[in-house]
Amino acid sequence: MKAMSRRLVVSLCLGVFASGIAASDALAHAKLLSSLPAKDAEGAAPAEIVLTFSEAVTPAVVTLAGENGREIKAVGTPRADGATLHVPVTSKLAPGRYTLSYRIAGADTHAVNGTLTFVVGKAAP
Repeated sequence: MKAMSRRLVVSLCLGVFASGIAASDALAHAKLLSSLPAKDAEGAAPAEIVLTFSEAVTPAVVTLAGENGREIKAVGTPRADGATLHVPVTSKLAPGRYTLSYRIAGADTHAVNGTLTFVVGKAAP
């Protein structure tokens, strides 16, 4: 009888622990998985910036700033396609370092802020 009670208690504890792990995964916020251009990449000026997240997102705010930190009016209205956010670049970007700042809402409706820095041309030494 004691062995059966002990097994029942262990089984219940394992079940509660496992459900806690599953719940914490379900409550996780959207995370940036990849981007084009990639973080800190050097290269040609992009026509579009693509961010891929761990879950479906809704864009809230997207801005682009130059090396001096000032916002540049060079991005159009972002469009979400499931977990992928497409940000059109509406003006030719001159050589230099740029920072895309974004605020999105994930599937859980929590806001997530982040940045992506990339370089058009070669980075200054």
